[in-house]
Amino acid sequence: GVQREHMARGFGWELSYWLEWQLLWDAEMDVSALRRVFMEGWYGAAAPAMQRIYDRVEGAVASAPPGRTMARRDRVRYWRGWFTGWTDSFNQLPGPLSGTEESNARNLAEARARADTPVARAHVERAAADLTAMAAYGRGRLAFDSWDAGESGPTETLGTIDSALAEVRRLQPTSLRGVHAPLGQLRRLRETVAAGEREGDR
Repeated sequence: GVQREHMARGFGWELSYWLEWQLLWDAEMDVSALRRVFMEGWYGAAAPAMQRIYDRVEGAVASAPPGRTMARRDRVRYWRGWFTGWTDSFNQLPGPLSGTEESNARNLAEARARADTPVARAHVERAAADLTAMAAYGRGRLAFDSWDAGESGPTETLGTIDSALAEVRRLQPTSLRGVHAPLGQLRRLRETVAAGEREGDR
């Protein structure tokens, strides 16, 4: 509990934690039903629109190739309907993870209009910020991977990473914990490019 409260968070982590706690009590509980309970309690009247965003992100993660550090699909199956944690698989999904991507932008607009309490509105805005932060990391990571493979130069790569860093920093007042992980990841990528240390050389 204490560790989880101090870990960096991102889009979907509230649902992930809540599902984990519920399933620790009874591993045979209906995950789909639990998800509905969470969404309605967390987002209020905005739940249907936010559920469509969760479904979009979940589907993209479940169908993506494994990331650089860990496969994703086994954990998606394990939770029978949601994914947990952070993975470099996200670097392959800047579109579905973006709050400005057409489908997500439309659903976020609906969620903002339907959120009927200050708490629900705050939750919607935090989810939007978390999506944007992860998408920014995705763009930075794709640029890094291109540089690491010798396909692009350091100046272009640093420009993309710096742009992603600036975008994530702007989100800090809205979602301090949600941007912590992508902010740290982007900083490390920038340091690596600036030092000229390709991963294949280490």
